[in-house]
Amino acid sequence: MSLLAEIEEFINIHLPMLDRADQTIIGYQKDLHSFNDWFADHTNVVPELKNITYKHIEAYLYYLKVKRNYADASRLRHLHTLSSFMKYAIREEKILINPCEKVSKFSVSKKVRDSLTEEEVQELINSSSGIGYIIICVLYYAGLRISELCNLKMCDVDFKSNEIKVVNGKGKKDRMVPISKKLKKIMIRYYENDRPENIEYFIGSKRTGQVKQCYARYLMKKEVKKLGWKKNITCHNLRHSFATNLRKNGVDLVQIQKLLGHASLRTTEIYLHITNEELHEAVDVL
Repeated sequence: MSLLAEIEEFINIHLPMLDRADQTIIGYQKDLHSFNDWFADHTNVVPELKNITYKHIEAYLYYLKVKRNYADASRLRHLHTLSSFMKYAIREEKILINPCEKVSKFSVSKKVRDSLTEEEVQELINSSSGIGYIIICVLYYAGLRISELCNLKMCDVDFKSNEIKVVNGKGKKDRMVPISKKLKKIMIRYYENDRPENIEYFIGSKRTGQVKQCYARYLMKKEVKKLGWKKNITCHNLRHSFATNLRKNGVDLVQIQKLLGHASLRTTEIYLHITNEELHEAVDVL
């Protein structure tokens, strides 16, 4: 069986059985197809699983760095994808060893995302308009992922209980996020005045009925550009800013974890941005 056929079996049968999110499966598929194409071009033969060695994988990771200009974090993701695929192949007795285990380790520097202060968020909100405005407000005041926002349906928004049912963007357990008083006013105003009728999703257009992630990101860049900021602000930065500003206002870390839908506090800590000035203030408390 060809490597491509093995990959399709892994993607279409194994991963769905593990209840992996659609976005996760698509990511695995892209990474594995990329490796299959490289292997075919590199060896000039139809790729087969049994012929893959750790040297091939190291050469592929080097190719991603030199020819494709991939960041180390992206190359590490490709390695993790390949390793997961190889572990599956071992379990199914297709191969005996995982060649990824012999791949030379490489360090990945942690990417620090820019976080906006409360004043900066307000400046961004005040200067935005249209769908961009409601997208920015919901992302920030509810701390949603962009995928969660785009998949938010009208039936998931309850103005009586002041809660949003969030369908987790990573395919894990859904969660309930409280709607703050400030966000409720914004959402009701959008619902009553700007939201198109007869669409399923909370944020959408008459033409498509739903805002796609790529369009939401485009609108975000457009609104940031209007302010002339040099910071690279993305939709996900608003989620980081949500967590950081809650923490600065004294909200407990465990509460922030539940609002973000993180399984681990360690993940939540990554979202918090503490300045040197704040560290100095912390030790002065003693």
